[in-house]
Amino acid sequence: MNNNGAIDALLAACDTVPGQMLAAGVQGKPGRLLLRLCEPDDIGPLLDILQHPQVLACPDFNHNVTVEGLARSIANGNDCWQRHGAGSITVLENGHIVGRIYFARNTLNEFDIGWVVDPACWGRGIAFEAASALLTHVFASTAIRVVTAYAFIDNTRSTRLVKSLGFKETARKEIAGQVSVRYELHAR
Repeated sequence: MNNNGAIDALLAACDTVPGQMLAAGVQGKPGRLLLRLCEPDDIGPLLDILQHPQVLACPDFNHNVTVEGLARSIANGNDCWQRHGAGSITVLENGHIVGRIYFARNTLNEFDIGWVVDPACWGRGIAFEAASALLTHVFASTAIRVVTAYAFIDNTRSTRLVKSLGFKETARKEIAGQVSVRYELHAR
């Protein structure tokens, strides 16, 4: 599948997922988010989100985010689109960047998902809605059958989100005195 086809498939998934989430009790309006491939111009706004003190306080957040590192991460997510038909997305609400859903192969050769949302938007279901749309696309439009997610046990927001997306815990590992939990979601 070429890049345009993958994006079209993602947008088609986005049109259907918000209604399903509203039926599940998520507050919001259908179609309120725009999900698109990450672009170089997203680096500044995303870096502002990543450097927000509340984001930096999250236990499993990488505190060494640089412009170069974010650019590499965006390139990695975009390469994943080219190779596999799914990758990282920028999340916009009312034309403003409010977060990013990271999706790419990790160092363990797993397809891994993660998220960051502007703290001003926390509690509104944005990460759930965007991650749900991307996961719907991944399982409906690609050969990917298993997606992983990792969260430190003390990161209650991410832990709740990963469980609400349907991920199941598969392993725990202590890293620098904190417990990291590995989760998996299988295509249905």
